[in-house]
Amino acid sequence: MEIRAAVSADIPALLALYRDLFEEAARLQPYNFRAAEPKEAFLQKLIDSPEGEILVAVQDGKPVGFAVLAEQTTAPFDCLTPHRFAYLMDLVVASELREIGIGSSLIDAAKDWARGRGLEHMELNVLPENRSAVRLYERNGFETTLCRMQYRF
Repeated sequence: MEIRAAVSADIPALLALYRDLFEEAARLQPYNFRAAEPKEAFLQKLIDSPEGEILVAVQDGKPVGFAVLAEQTTAPFDCLTPHRFAYLMDLVVASELREIGIGSSLIDAAKDWARGRGLEHMELNVLPENRSAVRLYERNGFETTLCRMQYRF
């Protein structure tokens, strides 16, 4: 398996993986998410962005997973310590290839990307119902720092 930066030719495979992600999120939290068709223009914009990167895991010449990264800064509030950090927007591995190390390899590559840019840490959001993803992130050194709560009317 190889991990590299995404190129425009990867977009069809990335769209299929994103569909899986959207469907899984809708299944896990139907109140907050719905299955949707990912947009090619969105992926092309990410590929072209100097502030981010899509890292692609390639196996047998085919993209089988990806991680979307963006460089961010802390909101400018006096009570917050300012940081430049990497935001791991999305991480997806083809469902039939999970639990064999591809996700961890993508996280390692994401950490290298962030370190190479001189960023201080990496943040992400994960649905608590997605227990396998939570375990993946915990195995790779992530820890909970905030908890978002919701009250429905």
